[in-house]
Amino acid sequence: MFKTYKNDNFNKGFTLVEVLTAILISTVVVGGLMYIVGEANVYLRKQMYRDNVNKYALSVMDEIFKTSINANFINVEASSRIVCGFRTTDSELDSLRIYQFRPNQGILVNGKPLENARFHNKDDNKDYYMQIKEFRGRKTFQGQGFSTDLRDAVIDILLGIELHYTLGDRIITEQFPFKKTIFTRKAAVYNASKEIDE
Repeated sequence: MFKTYKNDNFNKGFTLVEVLTAILISTVVVGGLMYIVGEANVYLRKQMYRDNVNKYALSVMDEIFKTSINANFINVEASSRIVCGFRTTDSELDSLRIYQFRPNQGILVNGKPLENARFHNKDDNKDYYMQIKEFRGRKTFQGQGFSTDLRDAVIDILLGIELHYTLGDRIITEQFPFKKTIFTRKAAVYNASKEIDE
């Protein structure tokens, strides 16, 4: 004769409470993971936008720096415009490079956008775009205590960019101020004349 053993736990499944608890824990874990992934995505997008602003500003400043150190004449007196003049002889200026800005087009050189810099404007990018809020040059050494040569030799370039982007239903605006000090050709001439005087 075969003996049969009764085991009540062998055929028993999960209770409703255990199933609901597992579902609840899984939901919390998946929700937490989705939140973390979403926040990481938002952070990466914001960082990409900021990096693009920094790259654009760096390209603008480098372009103006390279032009300025080779220019025979630089005028920053006009508001929101920097004029660099070049000449091959001691006579009149041969050519000009005029830097100015349009808020939704970026920095323009002789009326055209910079070739080596990408400006993200409002027309092309509805969810993310830049605007120029400030662009000007100023003489670093101002006032009466400095010679004219020194005042004309060192120039500060100021650039202010406003970044706009959307996060869900919100529109975020961030300000980015940039400044670069440029030593023009006159700085080398001024420095050389000082060495001769000493």
